[in-house]
Amino acid sequence: MRDTRGFWRSAIVGLAVVTAGPSLAQAPDPFQSAPGPEAPRPKPRLRVAPQTSEAQPVAPTPTLAEAVPPGATVVASGASSPLNREMSWNKECEVRLTPIIIAEQPRHGTLTIREETMPVPAVAAVGTSGACAGKLIMGRRLYYQSEPGFRGADRILYDVRYGNGEWHRKTVDIAVR
Repeated sequence: MRDTRGFWRSAIVGLAVVTAGPSLAQAPDPFQSAPGPEAPRPKPRLRVAPQTSEAQPVAPTPTLAEAVPPGATVVASGASSPLNREMSWNKECEVRLTPIIIAEQPRHGTLTIREETMPVPAVAAVGTSGACAGKLIMGRRLYYQSEPGFRGADRILYDVRYGNGEWHRKTVDIAVR
């Protein structure tokens, strides 16, 4: 008969590990405090950003109220400011008061249309002014006044009809400072 003592010893030790549960089957955590020398900890990796010799300026992100389209008319906050002028005349330099219809009111201010005497420009929206250039005639000018303390962007849309009968849609972008 063979000696089976070694076989049974191995089987019993294996059975003890399996029945003891997960605590013996798991590897010990090297970072938990335990008697003896402390386990080495991994060193953190440092990420180094490339260095430049000049400081890079950082522009602030504009808010919605500060986002102003290029070419906007700059006005002072709270002040009544002149915007576009609209005028029409015939070949004899006789005035035709220009009808203006407001399509979109400003959101952060008020719009006023005033009749004023103004010089005829040398070049008009529908051609040259000819002999009328520089003569004073009655026209209409748009004025904008922001709400007190408002700073940012505003806009006006309006339709105007010139002496030739054509309607034109105009947009005025406003930067209130």
